[in-house]
Amino acid sequence: MLKRLFGRGNPTRDWPRRQVEWVTADLDAGSLNGVRLGEPLERLQFFGPGEPFDAAMLVFPELGVAVEHAGGRLESFCLILSGEASDFDSGSFRGRIRFRECELPADGAVSEADLTSIAGAEVDRNTAHGLTLSYDGVDMTHEFDFYDGEHVVEIWAYGNDA
Repeated sequence: MLKRLFGRGNPTRDWPRRQVEWVTADLDAGSLNGVRLGEPLERLQFFGPGEPFDAAMLVFPELGVAVEHAGGRLESFCLILSGEASDFDSGSFRGRIRFRECELPADGAVSEADLTSIAGAEVDRNTAHGLTLSYDGVDMTHEFDFYDGEHVVEIWAYGNDA
């Protein structure tokens, strides 16, 4: 009862069973199956109950998706393209990925050169913990975390006002 009063615990525990088998991630719009960053978390009920990763992060392992939430709103999401190489205990992403008007391979087989040709040179390249390419837009930031320079392990989308 105290967890409910103070907003702790799993906010998805009472959601109905998963109603989707496939996710459409539109990175340009910052959306998962049409639910955009900043919208109420409960709009993702069709994902079914998630598994808590930490106080603000839920993982939907059957779909290969993790979401960060705060104040009942979707703050960011992560597409887990390789469950084996990710820090999340999850299966791999199941669905379609749109970025800059292109469809990216859901198996993560995209290189740094591929992303640069799609998104242009406005990239922040970070090698502190492997290779991460960050693309800052007006409304959001996208991060592509690489495993070996040729395979993306995770794709993150963050709202810039989050």
